[in-house]
Amino acid sequence: MGKIILISHIYLSYKENLVILFCISGLGLVYLLNALIDIDKTFLIILISIIMLCLIGYLIIKQGVSFVKIFLNLRNALLMYWYLGYFVAPVYLVLFDTKDPNTILNSMFVATIGILSFIIASAFSYFVSSQTSSFFNKKILFVTAFQIVIISLIVKFYFLKLGIYSSLFIGGAESLPISIGIYNALMPLVYISNYFALPIFSWLYFSSSQKTSVLKHTFKFLLIIEVFFALLSFQRGIVIFTLLLPIFVGAIMKKIRIKFRHIFFFILFLLVFFQLNNILRSGMLALSGYKYDIQPTLQEMFIMTKFVFKDTQDSNLFIGSDEIIKPFIKRFYDNTYTNLISIIDNTRAFKLGSTYSLLFYNFIPRIFWPDKPIVQISYDFGVEYGIGSVFEKVAFTVSRIGEAYINFGIVGVILILFVWGIFATWLQKIFYYRYPWLFVYIFFNFVFIAETFFTNVFAVCFKQIVYFTLIYLLNFSLFELVKQFHSIPTSAPKSCKL
Repeated sequence: MGKIILISHIYLSYKENLVILFCISGLGLVYLLNALIDIDKTFLIILISIIMLCLIGYLIIKQGVSFVKIFLNLRNALLMYWYLGYFVAPVYLVLFDTKDPNTILNSMFVATIGILSFIIASAFSYFVSSQTSSFFNKKILFVTAFQIVIISLIVKFYFLKLGIYSSLFIGGAESLPISIGIYNALMPLVYISNYFALPIFSWLYFSSSQKTSVLKHTFKFLLIIEVFFALLSFQRGIVIFTLLLPIFVGAIMKKIRIKFRHIFFFILFLLVFFQLNNILRSGMLALSGYKYDIQPTLQEMFIMTKFVFKDTQDSNLFIGSDEIIKPFIKRFYDNTYTNLISIIDNTRAFKLGSTYSLLFYNFIPRIFWPDKPIVQISYDFGVEYGIGSVFEKVAFTVSRIGEAYINFGIVGVILILFVWGIFATWLQKIFYYRYPWLFVYIFFNFVFIAETFFTNVFAVCFKQIVYFTLIYLLNFSLFELVKQFHSIPTSAPKSCKL
């Protein structure tokens, strides 16, 4: 088994230093103008967005102009996500909607400070030794992935029967038809096949020189099954991740070449898919009386879908591109600004790391800690900051920057985003080439899941990793026992015979 050796150092080229210094100086000048003179806030927002576009665009393109180098990089993906949310969305909504630029500008300052800290931290470069690890055996991975699929399907059908599978069910712990302990133990298994089995089969498929019919049919069948269940979940992220995952693995392994025209068509697909998903979700919620606890059967889903789309056609909902682009932009705005503005405006005592502390004990099973506190931080956050209501259990999201501000204010934004920057570089260097199937899991959770939920969501990731590791080690032990059994001679050697 090979060793992984890390050597870290800070690398900032002369050009990078100049670009970062120039952009920080420009941002400082903008905020100075805002403090000293009465100037149009919309103009300042646009100016800040242009400056950050220059900085982020330079840092991304500097690494090379290819899909893999631009999009399948943790730092680049986060910077693009943040740019859409913190700089493109407010400009669009200020110019074409009724958003108040004065409120946005204060939150934009906090976000900009955090993003600059992240950029500086990502300058830490890690050299990884060329030694590769032989820990994962392909045959054992295949068996493990197959077992994970079976386990995940059983849990999915169970949750479908209980009516708590789709994202339309977002009631609190008291709304669960099963105990919170059983729910927390089973929940990580719902999408473990999406996150582990499908990437493993994709990796095995692309890495195999001779693609056997068993591997090929298993891979295709699994992809169809996972896409089907992802659609039933009504979760945009899961659907997109499941569809793109094999492509990402193939691109990392240089088995698939993605051109920029493919990216253009993918963006069009995202715009249309977001709109269709919004229409379907909104229609089903309206038909249910906005109960947020519905899980329609397949038959009800088809009936509702037909009814919803007939209603939208009658109301000419698809007229104009604004009806497609605006919900897409607003989603990024909601994930970044909406709750950050509420956090900054509603001055409260800082939580001093309490939202992060959940990460260190939330994964402990209740069988070992029966009195573990039931913490519903996403629900409590909405009530505390006046976003939600105590009478309606709705989970609210908060970005990394928002969570850092809740805990430690602007100092926390600087320090915690700096740590995230170092962490992103480290994960990229360790997992990208060695374990493409594991990297796509890290990529999705690190960039999208952790950006739209509190950090304690990693407790679910930890459980998934533990489940996968236990199943793999069990299979590994069984394989070793079988090998030893077959190596035992069935008869005595000739020299020992009497």
